[in-house]
Amino acid sequence: MDNNCCVCGETLDPANTSRCRVCGGYFHMAWSIQADVQNCGTYYLNDVSCGLSFVCSNCQQGLQADPDQSANHSATW
Repeated sequence: MDNNCCVCGETLDPANTSRCRVCGGYFHMAWSIQADVQNCGTYYLNDVSCGLSFVCSNCQQGLQADPDQSANHSATW
């Protein structure tokens, strides 16, 4: 795992890290509401795998989300 976030470049906290499904980079993602971490990406429900997937903010900008859905709920990426 890289030691720095692929979005902001700051050092990663191993307990609050996710890996981008698009680019494979690691980024900050709070895994609890108590975590003092700024999210550098988001999650979505992957219709193909029927599971939760993660995407960094860099890649999210290039993806087309369903306009009727929130990026944090269901997206067709």
